Amino acid sequence: MRILGQVGRLSPRSDEKLDGNAYLGLTALMGVVGWVPTAYLIHFRTPPPKGVVTLAELGAWAESVTQFSWTIMGLWAALFVGLVLVTVLRVERAALYSVPNVLWAVGMAVALGLNVVGLQLDGLSWLIWIPWLVLFAVGYLVTGVLVTRGWVYHVAAGVSALLVANGAYGVLTNSGCLVVTLNPTVETPLAGAVLLPMPLTYVVIGLLHVVPVGLDALMGGRGTTDAGVPEARADRLDEGDSGGVVPD
Repeated sequence: MRILGQVGRLSPRSDEKLDGNAYLGLTALMGVVGWVPTAYLIHFRTPPPKGVVTLAELGAWAESVTQFSWTIMGLWAALFVGLVLVTVLRVERAALYSVPNVLWAVGMAVALGLNVVGLQLDGLSWLIWIPWLVLFAVGYLVTGVLVTRGWVYHVAAGVSALLVANGAYGVLTNSGCLVVTLNPTVETPLAGAVLLPMPLTYVVIGLLHVVPVGLDALMGGRGTTDAGVPEARADRLDEGDSGGVVPD
């Protein structure tokens, strides 16, 4: 509840800054707002055609379930800009300026840029999903190494890395999830093209975005003490830990 209360204090009249816990909660909230409509529009809004279908019907369905749209891109661009503005204006500096945060900001910008390229060029639909999996694999690995109590990020990094390997294998071998029809006589120009690395791809990506940071926010300890030390790190120091973990 403390996290939700802090996230709610975004009024420009308030002088109180959001701490690291609230920042993580805000990031998880961004993931929910972005990935829920993305997954719905791509996976659930348009069911696959049944029975004997025409190439036009199959092609329309395939496009709807394998590609972002400019509407979705606009949503993500707005969310990204909004998160940047809120963090710069409302998040305390100790939680904002860190190696993990810089890495994530740059990584998200690159991922969105590659999504735009994937939208523009035919045959590169993998540029829609694989940048996010790579970002999670690398970003969570680095975050887990740099922060105290980083096990939640190590787990997410491992899962993301396995999905990157699975997706790369599918792209390189054309053995990924293919567009198929119940009518074996229908040949589609999309046959043999890797469209998705796994069922419900964007649901999985959304969970990888929301669950690790949301869990970390709920566990707390990412605020800073009066000495400017993150609470989780201060607890470790109080216990006599003098290891080389970089303050989160």
